[in-house]
Amino acid sequence: MPAHYICPECQNLEWDDTGEYDCGQDMPERRCPVCGELYRKEGYNIPFETLLGIDGSREPDIDLNFAVEYQEKAKEHLKEIFGPEKVFDAGTVRTLGAKVSTGRYSEAVIIVPENHDIYEFTPIQHPVNEKAISTHLDYHELKKTLLKMDILGHDAPTLLKLLRDMTGVDPKTVPLTDEKAMSVFRGTDGLDIKLANYKTTHGCYGIHGFERAFARELTDVIKPGTIKELIRIGGLVDGTGVWNGNAKAVITSRDEIMNYLCSKGISREIAFDVMENVRMGRKLTEKHEHLMKEHDVPNWYIRTCSSIRYLFPRAHIASYILLSLREAYFKVYYPLEFYAAWFIVNREQFSMEIISMEIEEIENRIDELETEKGQDMLAEDVNLKALKIVYEMRARGYEIAPSEIGFRFGNGKA
Repeated sequence: MPAHYICPECQNLEWDDTGEYDCGQDMPERRCPVCGELYRKEGYNIPFETLLGIDGSREPDIDLNFAVEYQEKAKEHLKEIFGPEKVFDAGTVRTLGAKVSTGRYSEAVIIVPENHDIYEFTPIQHPVNEKAISTHLDYHELKKTLLKMDILGHDAPTLLKLLRDMTGVDPKTVPLTDEKAMSVFRGTDGLDIKLANYKTTHGCYGIHGFERAFARELTDVIKPGTIKELIRIGGLVDGTGVWNGNAKAVITSRDEIMNYLCSKGISREIAFDVMENVRMGRKLTEKHEHLMKEHDVPNWYIRTCSSIRYLFPRAHIASYILLSLREAYFKVYYPLEFYAAWFIVNREQFSMEIISMEIEEIENRIDELETEKGQDMLAEDVNLKALKIVYEMRARGYEIAPSEIGFRFGNGKA
């Protein structure tokens, strides 16, 4: 939906008539003129068609994120809702030379409609050495006839639950546009660094979506101050063939294409077709190029559409950015709890050797690892991530106390 205000008390609704905001959360605060209640700000300008197609006939692509520990329970809960005879793991088929092997995609399930049986669509199987029951046919062959849902395991919900338990603050209630929290995506001012000559310019270490070097480099270029700009960064990081070095001349999500072409007077049907072609890495047709030129679409935009290999949906990007903003809030206002939760979730990366290093040792080791890794924009050594978190934590004036039974917070120690 487009950006809008909605009253939580009387449900009065006001649309953004200015066209200035792609993201409702970026609009200024306003009170409901009917009852005086503070408005909720919503809407991310996501076209209906990106989920269900131009006429609502396409099976939706639904991704749900759960804490890793809860992932299997979530799949079992789907069986309780729809019935165990209706929910199956998504099967996979791989060909290696002349050999064909079958397996399963453990993060997806296939759901059979009511009044239908799985055998109308595919046999089922037990993958080797697994208890799960999956479709025998590859799930890609079934996606036009059966609903697939991705039940994804993600560390962010685990981190936020730990933070809720430690602080008593519900992550769903924290302000998403808090300026101090937002500032960590532009630098370190919001972290109250105590260490003189601190060598790092980024404040978003440890925040999901911004642990990649490429994402942090984009924050240097874009200097995000709005949720819209953070969503654009997320699209640049997760898309393929998207970033061209010019932050003003890029397309960052598939939704942008449909919205923009419709704004230029192109029909929703054709705008949808162009969006679908571009998001899957197919070059524009001559017909589409000609139509776009007729509607004064700039040449750089047309060239960009033909160079993109994959575009993320804005809904997917926005959901991750909202998690990142909630984490940033705790990082700024509850630093001890944030670092403790991060170390728990990432305990395999966390060693006493790292936390016992002197500051100079940590700085030298970071320099060594960055030199060894070069300028890899997507992958970052797990030890390097842990070193940077420990470095930042200690630069803010916090230390890790010797291990003991239970948790203790306070006195500048975690």
